[in-house]
Amino acid sequence: MSKRDEFIENAKDMLDNLNTEADELEEKIQQAQGDTKAKYEEQMAAMRQHRQASQDYINSLKQAGEDKWQELTNQAEHTWKVFQDSVNYFKSRL
Repeated sequence: MSKRDEFIENAKDMLDNLNTEADELEEKIQQAQGDTKAKYEEQMAAMRQHRQASQDYINSLKQAGEDKWQELTNQAEHTWKVFQDSVNYFKSRL
């Protein structure tokens, strides 16, 4: 497996794990009431945006040529870190 394929595979695994955690958080939000639920739903919307951005980078990495590869990996790593931070922050608030 090439370094590129390995990076993409690891990224997909990490995203799958974060998606599982995000899904569990969404289930907990459904049990919240009133203002608390509204506040959590706003935070969840932001987390969904980070999730989508992470998935978009994986798709871009799959299609990128060698000239764009390094630039995209740096951006992708940052995006995944932001998604991971949003999941962890959200977990700490529940």
